[in-house]
Amino acid sequence: MSGLGRLFPVALSLTLIGLGGSVLFGLGAQTHNPCQRPLAYSITEVDARYDIDRDELGRQIAEAASLWEEAAGRSLFRRVDDNPELEIRLVYGELQGHLERQRDSHEELKQEQERHRERWDAFRERVQRFEQRWEEHEQQVTDYEQRQVSFERDVERWNRGEVERTAQARERLKSEQEELQQEAVTLNDRAAQLRNRSAQLEQRQNQLLAEQQRLNDHADRLRSQAERIQGFQAGEYEGRGREGRITVYQFRDRQELRTILAHELGHALGIGHVDDRRSVMYPTMSEANRDASSLSRHDRAALREVCAR
Repeated sequence: MSGLGRLFPVALSLTLIGLGGSVLFGLGAQTHNPCQRPLAYSITEVDARYDIDRDELGRQIAEAASLWEEAAGRSLFRRVDDNPELEIRLVYGELQGHLERQRDSHEELKQEQERHRERWDAFRERVQRFEQRWEEHEQQVTDYEQRQVSFERDVERWNRGEVERTAQARERLKSEQEELQQEAVTLNDRAAQLRNRSAQLEQRQNQLLAEQQRLNDHADRLRSQAERIQGFQAGEYEGRGREGRITVYQFRDRQELRTILAHELGHALGIGHVDDRRSVMYPTMSEANRDASSLSRHDRAALREVCAR
């Protein structure tokens, strides 16, 4: 009996990516005292391609402003319809389109990776069933070989005249020989079937490995694209004195929008960047500060400084 080549399923190792990273903020700190009276602002532009209307943007601005107002203990901003000192706008740029396409591609990749894992799991189950059948086959071969050895000993004893040569004994040996011959045919047929099944499983394993490599390559491309996008500016403040304009160019979700708005509102108050990556006023946004729900002590210190002017 010839042996089967054993399969060794390769452990699944998909590269999972995130769309995180640092996004640059615009710098535009001013020198006026924002605590003397609230800064009047108005929403002047919301690109229709953003999934947000003016009312929703107004709520996001109010939440971003509340971070500064709670720390100051007073109102620092007020929304007006006409003659604003501060204009706020959402401009849909090429980068936002890149971000949305990348987000869609990232979600599609996650779904493909999940389906790929399911195919690997199904494949492993098939391999386990195959190995169980192969072990059963090997046991049957072992049993057959033991019976063959016993039969050959009985034949030798018959030939040497060590047993009574009756017609009944002769018929028994002949019947056992036929059974062994038939079992050998059955075992050889089963071995051929198992070898064929082994080849099919090996082919399937190679297909899954090729698919895994394709998904990993796709993940690497998305990561590379994300790294290039991270260098673009998310928002900026342009102004002099109490008059200025905040422009937001990109955001991935509402929380990120609030953080960008809080950062640029800080510039509108006259606050510059701080050297603490967990702070709203840190020059870049990353996982350390994108979900900021309150100001850091560095942000608060910067606010106290501008209010003391």
